Amino acid sequence: MSARRATIRDVADRAGVTISTVSYALSGKRSVPADVRLRIRRAVEELDYQPNASARALRQQATRTIGLLGPAHDDPHDAPHLELTNMIVQAATAADYDLLVAPGTDSDRVVDRLVRGRRVDGLILMDVRRHDPRVDRIQATGVPLVSMGRPEKNSTVPLVDVDYVHMVRACVAHLAQLGHREMALMNKSAATLRDGFGPSCDALDSFEEAMGDLGLRGWASCCDHDAGAGERWVTETLAAHPGVSAVVTVNEAALPGLYRGLTGAGRSVPGDMSLTGVASKRWATAFTPELTGTDLPVGQQATEVVRMLIDRINDPAMPVSQLLLKPGFTLRRSTA
Repeated sequence: MSARRATIRDVADRAGVTISTVSYALSGKRSVPADVRLRIRRAVEELDYQPNASARALRQQATRTIGLLGPAHDDPHDAPHLELTNMIVQAATAADYDLLVAPGTDSDRVVDRLVRGRRVDGLILMDVRRHDPRVDRIQATGVPLVSMGRPEKNSTVPLVDVDYVHMVRACVAHLAQLGHREMALMNKSAATLRDGFGPSCDALDSFEEAMGDLGLRGWASCCDHDAGAGERWVTETLAAHPGVSAVVTVNEAALPGLYRGLTGAGRSVPGDMSLTGVASKRWATAFTPELTGTDLPVGQQATEVVRMLIDRINDPAMPVSQLLLKPGFTLRRSTA
């Protein structure tokens, strides 16, 4: 005779909690303290408990699937976005949801297919622009939505965003304290700035405002999202502004080219040029010397956006919640 399959009651007994607490922890319907969630997860693993997600979905008339509407641009080599997407997959899996990733291009057709076909219970929207028609389009369907970005008119939009104004200003302030008086900003691509992509616009506004407030000389320019573009950016910037002694970058994908370009120009880091920037810790620590700056809270943003969306799926009438993450500044070895 085969061994009896573990039940949710077995998990509750092993973790020392009620059945409803186990249910909340597995479904994400309500917040569960971290220590309790850990005990439940251990009990699930020890007992090899496998909830019948399909049966539960039928009872709840839900798909147990979240849709992720990806970047509005088509770039298969965009590693930073791939890292964030992977974190969202992990957060959804931990909450017992599947994740369906769809391209952000041709969004009207994609939204129709996902929502009207009842393939997802809610949507996460990446790469939000200042004036983003996708937000209105999704809200008009009534499906729960959480935005990873702040459209200009956002009072009715649940969102989890990262504060680029705060992060870029921290980079400039650090460089100013070190005595740098001429700086350059390596922004994201011109297309993102033209389309009103939040991080690109916020980085430019914050850099220019900080330069003015501190009485410094600064030049900002865009760079495409690849290493070759980063090298060209270095050549053009140094030719136009030879007095620049520090760079602030928000362009993760161009970081390899930025480092290579400075080496090719005979500029050592940090001896001749100080570098600060906004990047995930994985990217910031992948270079020599490691990049000083503000680490993007990729894991935290992924966890919070999934949690917020599941809360809205379970209670569509809940008040709009907006979370703006402000990561701290990390000193490494790329500034002097």
